[in-house]
Amino acid sequence: MDLSAEKISEYREKVTERASKAADQVSHIPRGRTMPDLEQMTISETKEFGMGVVFVDIVQSGKYLTDNGPRKTMLMLNVFIPQVMDLVNDFDGHFEKNTGDGVLAYFGVEKTERSAVEDLLEYFACLRYVVDEIVNPELQEYNVPPISISVGAAYAQDVYLSRIGVWGQNRLTAVSTAANVAFELQERAGADEYLVDEGIRTFADSEDGWGQHLEKEGVLRGFRWGSSEEGRHTSRYYSFIGGFEQSRSDEND
Repeated sequence: MDLSAEKISEYREKVTERASKAADQVSHIPRGRTMPDLEQMTISETKEFGMGVVFVDIVQSGKYLTDNGPRKTMLMLNVFIPQVMDLVNDFDGHFEKNTGDGVLAYFGVEKTERSAVEDLLEYFACLRYVVDEIVNPELQEYNVPPISISVGAAYAQDVYLSRIGVWGQNRLTAVSTAANVAFELQERAGADEYLVDEGIRTFADSEDGWGQHLEKEGVLRGFRWGSSEEGRHTSRYYSFIGGFEQSRSDEND
């Protein structure tokens, strides 16, 4: 296709129209109370939420494909990804997208900060159990090698959800530092490691809840945590070491 003067004019007109509409939308972003269905929002419409953002990824998925071939990899994905999605739904989360070798999900809309974070951490505990004790043993029944996953999560009170794209090709997209932090932590996490940000640590129940199972790992340079009133510092991050078996033993104590 040639980049003709007519096409350039068409693109300029579309960009001008979209910029005007987007500027109008972001000038008065409402606070959302319930997770919106995609069709309930117009293109470029944006709402603000408090929520947790979670990235789950298969460790070295490219190497897994190279080592095991496309058939075994496809079988693995068709077992693992749907199960992760089921768990998201079971813990009142919202499945956003399948990234090919993992998922992006949101937790905590319509809930208090503590309830949102505790749900998210309990999801982690169950995810760890399901992958280790159910998914991987089932894969081995078909002579398919087990997988390891890395997980990153962050919580913020100012996550913006916007319907981005064109008609027929669009989806809800989270725009927030929390999304960037969650992705950074997932990239930093090793095999079977679940890393969370300071927001999750702040709102978790560290006395009687899943927050008891968070251990400090280090600092996340490039990201700040705090407020203008109380001051800001380089954000810390933590490792979640809890599990389903741990929760059962706690109940029996």
